[in-house]
Amino acid sequence: MRKRLRWMWRECPNGKSCSRTGHLPDGRRIVQGYLVTDPAILAEVGKLPPGEGLLILPADARLD
Repeated sequence: MRKRLRWMWRECPNGKSCSRTGHLPDGRRIVQGYLVTDPAILAEVGKLPPGEGLLILPADARLD
């Protein structure tokens, strides 16, 4: 079975949760992070298209 997703890991200190990104064969990326649940942020962003969501990534997160 061929893998469809190639994860790009970051090193993290023990006990700290880190974001990570992955690459799909067609060039799209997947990002792991915390869901935005803050009502003020969600209100400022406004309505998102169906199927989309917002994630919070650490300030030092790399997307490569």
